[in-house]
Amino acid sequence: MKAIAERFGAIRRGLTVGEGDLRSFEIRFANTPIYDEAVREALLLHADFARVRDIVKKIRLGEIEVVIHRSEETPTPLAYPILRRYVEAPELFSPEAERDEILDRMRLHLSSEPVHLLCFECGHFHEEVRIGQMPDHPECTNCKSRLLTVLGWAAWTVRDAYAKRTRKLDLTDEERKLLTRSKQIADLVAVYGKRAVYANSVYGVGPTTASKILAKMQDTEKEFLNDLFEAKLKYVTTRPYWNEPQAKPKLY
Repeated sequence: MKAIAERFGAIRRGLTVGEGDLRSFEIRFANTPIYDEAVREALLLHADFARVRDIVKKIRLGEIEVVIHRSEETPTPLAYPILRRYVEAPELFSPEAERDEILDRMRLHLSSEPVHLLCFECGHFHEEVRIGQMPDHPECTNCKSRLLTVLGWAAWTVRDAYAKRTRKLDLTDEERKLLTRSKQIADLVAVYGKRAVYANSVYGVGPTTASKILAKMQDTEKEFLNDLFEAKLKYVTTRPYWNEPQAKPKLY
């Protein structure tokens, strides 16, 4: 759908789009000529109905045998694409042999992920900065401070809370929690640079976990990503047993 949207002029050609943005296109362009053209082109170029009818006919006539394979320990190879699309953490079901591929996908996804940055020194707000395009030690474009926090969907709430605190206005308990958490992230970014931005953009990794991972000072990017990956899996597998449905604000 991205290619169709580019042809229609709805988005700029050659724009790097993260996985999350790609998935949003289906909703964003629903009930538009872009959606209709994407469906038409998909059916025309990527669907072989004649072949499907032929296979179904041969199955009905007994010329093709259908064998059912039940895998109780790990998903079958055909199941992996389905799990990757619909399961919260499909990596849980992936074989160990795919670990390098998973880490590479993780790196590409994080690099293309747009985040918002808020400077805790001057309050300058940096909107939608892609992590992969940041320098090793990002700085505020306004005051050159490295005390930058990483924000996601709650970016404007944190920005407004910071402005209220600067004006010495009363803050709600939720605003105080968000600012405290954001300041913890900013401290990590000031020390560890872009790696801290990566760490705090991983699903399930908050500033406390990120601090432990960053303190290990991994020698290679692969080791760093693997530690982030393991932290994500631990979060997903243990969260159902927590007392609270959401233990921390989701800022990524």
